[in-house]
Amino acid sequence: MNLKDYQSQSQKKVAQELKKIDLEKAKQVAKAKILKNSYCVQFIADNQVSERELMTHLGEFLTVVDEGETNIACTKEHCVKGGNGYHVGLRRRGLDIELYYYACAFRENLDYYAAHYLYHDFPDEWLLAKINDIKVNNYRHELIKGFKEVLTSKSKSLYIYGEIGLGKSFTVAAFCNKYIELHPDCSVAYLNTRKLVNDLRDLLFNKANEEVQNILQKLKDIPVLVFDDFGSEKITEWSKEDVVYNLVSERQQQGLITIFTSDFSLAELAQLYGKKDDLKNRRLFSLLKNYTQEIELIGVQTK
Repeated sequence: MNLKDYQSQSQKKVAQELKKIDLEKAKQVAKAKILKNSYCVQFIADNQVSERELMTHLGEFLTVVDEGETNIACTKEHCVKGGNGYHVGLRRRGLDIELYYYACAFRENLDYYAAHYLYHDFPDEWLLAKINDIKVNNYRHELIKGFKEVLTSKSKSLYIYGEIGLGKSFTVAAFCNKYIELHPDCSVAYLNTRKLVNDLRDLLFNKANEEVQNILQKLKDIPVLVFDDFGSEKITEWSKEDVVYNLVSERQQQGLITIFTSDFSLAELAQLYGKKDDLKNRRLFSLLKNYTQEIELIGVQTK
């Protein structure tokens, strides 16, 4: 071995020793970090994790520490509004320690309701909306009576209108969640009317006629259909006849539940939709008037 080779070998040996030192130092830093985490400390105590097991599974423990979710008590504000509702934990399986991922109670509940909606054009957090979340004045009685009549099949359609900002959309989302709770085998489509009309028009423009018909057929047959913000859509002969009238009339014949929210009363909306003597316009609003129970929402606000 010449001097150059000896120097090279010596330098590699020193580098390897330094690497070992650095690695050991990193492990001790990681261990200290883990032992400051209350969840990890409790897991170590409950599962009698040895020093050797801890050092072997530093990666798993650090994942839990870095995720941080397991140290936060589940709240609706954190798990649904601020976070994603999913957590990571540790579990012992035989002689091994492994990570597992789970949904908190809020997330599980949210996923349950989401699975019952064909469409829901509202914030995900509304999937947890309850009737009791709504602050209302004396008009609550008429509103709740309308909901009860729908739930007991005494009425098949509601038309809820009122000024902007009174919580109409949230109110109906809460009702839909209650309906799902009582009818777990049923599905709901909650659609923003303007978005629905625009999306269908775009599909037609792109010659996706079959897809349009498939969507409309699903909406004709779904147990509960919500037209949210009704009257905000671009009103054309096609939207009035092929979308609104055909859907509502078919659903009426099947005895299915249809709910509307709008900033306009039916009388006001009839003027927006066209001339009073227009046959199609008269036919549509005669259907809506006879098919729906009209309820004005006044002074209602969500929490």
